[in-house]
Amino acid sequence: MKGLVLFFSALLFLSSSYVNAVSDRFAPLSKIEKIYSAPEPIGQLTITYNAGSSREAASLAIDCELFSVSIPSEGIDDLPRPDWDTISVAYSFETDNSGNLTDTPYLSISLNLHGPIRQATWEQTWARFHINSTGIVTRYIKRNLPRNGFNMTRVIHEKWEIGQGVNVEAILEAAQSELE
Repeated sequence: MKGLVLFFSALLFLSSSYVNAVSDRFAPLSKIEKIYSAPEPIGQLTITYNAGSSREAASLAIDCELFSVSIPSEGIDDLPRPDWDTISVAYSFETDNSGNLTDTPYLSISLNLHGPIRQATWEQTWARFHINSTGIVTRYIKRNLPRNGFNMTRVIHEKWEIGQGVNVEAILEAAQSELE
C-alpha cells in the first residue's frame, strides 16, 4: 500500500510539473497590411502598420492613387493600447456651399483604443486619422458615451494634435465634463 501511495504521489507531482511548464505566449504584432478598393480618384488603397524595431520607429503608411502619406511615429506611439487588427478606412467626398458632393475625397482611418495598461478597458473609443485630398493628416479621439435613461449616445469627437504631448485622457475628461 505504501508503494502505491508513493507511486501516485510521484505521478501527481510529475503531472503538475508538466502542466506548470506549458504556457502560451502571444507573439507581438510586427506588421499588418490591409488593401481596399475605393472609387476614383482614390483607387486602390493600402494601409500598412509597421511596429518598428530597435533600429526603426513604428510607422503607419497610407497609399492610394491620390496621395501617399505616413503618420509620424509621434502620432502612433502615444496611442493607449491600440488594436491594430480593427483598423478600418472610410472615404467620402466633400460638399460645396450648396451641399452638393464635389470630386474632392477624404479618408478616415479608425482603430479601437483600449486605454492605458493596468486600467479598466475603454469602451467605444477610437483614434481617427482624417486625411484630406492633399494628404494633410489630422488626428482625432472619438468616444461614444451612453446617455443614462435614454436609448441614445453622446459622442466625443475632439482634435488630438500629433506630437504636441497632449494627454488623451485629459482631452476625454474635459470633453466629457462639457457634456454633463
